[in-house]
Amino acid sequence: MPPIASDYGTLGLILLVTLLGVLFWYAFMAAVAATIDDPNSSTRTLLLFVPMLPLGVAFALFRKADSALAQVLGVFPLTSMAVLPLRLVLTTVAWWEVPLALVLLAAAAWACRRMAGRIFGTAMLMHGKEPSLREMVRWMRQS
Repeated sequence: MPPIASDYGTLGLILLVTLLGVLFWYAFMAAVAATIDDPNSSTRTLLLFVPMLPLGVAFALFRKADSALAQVLGVFPLTSMAVLPLRLVLTTVAWWEVPLALVLLAAAAWACRRMAGRIFGTAMLMHGKEPSLREMVRWMRQS
């Protein structure tokens, strides 16, 4: 492994990607949590484990950090938080991949935060039942 502690630029990029990824996934979890009426009987609590999937993908790509799949997943907003830092440490990344991944991840975090706010605002007015996926999509469109 390269000595990342001495490369402040790479370390800063990894921290920025991680921060944006955390913001994205926290907004996702807030949207899911807002739709859960009773956490003891809800089946939606399983959705709170979805943010662990990108980490599994990153571990699977550990030996294939140069592959085309790793390049695509390093830019894709749902997995870039875990895959792009792996690629930055293990291989050479094209100059355009990092800015593209940062812009897409920031846009996805902003969009997820807006959708989570809309879902939360409407879900707080509902009592007694958990909304369906169709109802949540309708709330996002109407807000």
